[in-house]
Amino acid sequence: MRSKLSFSILIVMVLIVIAVVTIPTLIDVEELDSEANRMASENWASLEAGGVYYEDSLTAGPTIVLIHGFSVPSYTWDNNFRSLANAGYRVIRYDLYGRGYSDKPVIEYDRALFVAQLDQLLVALEIEDKVIIVGQSMGGAIAGAFAAEYPQRVSKLVLLEPSFERTDIGPVSWPVIGEFLIYVFVVPQLAQAQLEDFTEPEKFAYWPEKFVFQTKYVGFRHAMLSTIREFAIANPLVDFRQVGENKTPTLIMWGDSSQSFPGSPFSDVVNVLGSGVVAKEVEGGGHALHYEQAELVNQTILEFIGR
Repeated sequence: MRSKLSFSILIVMVLIVIAVVTIPTLIDVEELDSEANRMASENWASLEAGGVYYEDSLTAGPTIVLIHGFSVPSYTWDNNFRSLANAGYRVIRYDLYGRGYSDKPVIEYDRALFVAQLDQLLVALEIEDKVIIVGQSMGGAIAGAFAAEYPQRVSKLVLLEPSFERTDIGPVSWPVIGEFLIYVFVVPQLAQAQLEDFTEPEKFAYWPEKFVFQTKYVGFRHAMLSTIREFAIANPLVDFRQVGENKTPTLIMWGDSSQSFPGSPFSDVVNVLGSGVVAKEVEGGGHALHYEQAELVNQTILEFIGR
């Protein structure tokens, strides 16, 4: 009797493990559809780790590169892209690997990957002059990493609500359990969770529906999990300190009502950036202040880079 009970428990445990491992693989069932491929082919750069979807204003003037955050792809810059281009700048925005219409390879999504993606994209677009980089949230950490790695290629840096500290990822770091948590629970809730980035979410009821298209593509969930495991555990302050030592002129903006970084805890970032930093707290600003308060953000950026 005891041996039969032990065997039954073993079978149940095996079935649970199988379910944990296989359910996530059954969720990602779609390749990029024909519409996605069509859009991507019009603005597509083939880089070492895969294809990258981008948009280039092709206007004359110094180049501004916009880097989005953890999960919302390059459409997050809809309220900034054209305004900055109309002010006389060539503006480029792109989808990070694993997001939007860019490829979603099953690789490690770490600092090196995202720095290399930007480096290779600039080479592919034959941009040799120094660029102005604008990064929001995780995109701010990527911008800081690129500026620290290639100071000779960055003229100015703009950080909007940048990620600035290591993230304690807890059980997400555990094999199998992490996959189950991210694939089955976290990612399905990501679209609706985006509304937390706004101080007046009722004005942006369309945002979750705009976000959800990418979640059905093969590789998206892996990209989210790997980014948390490989990138979120890094310390962006190391790169920001290097940016300060390089004396790269930097603007940092944050919202005093951000739910992502409550209490506006950016003093450490400002300190390590040193004397070359311009710091601005936006009254009533949330995490998506670049979208929700675009006019103010655009004006502040243009004043800063025009100095």
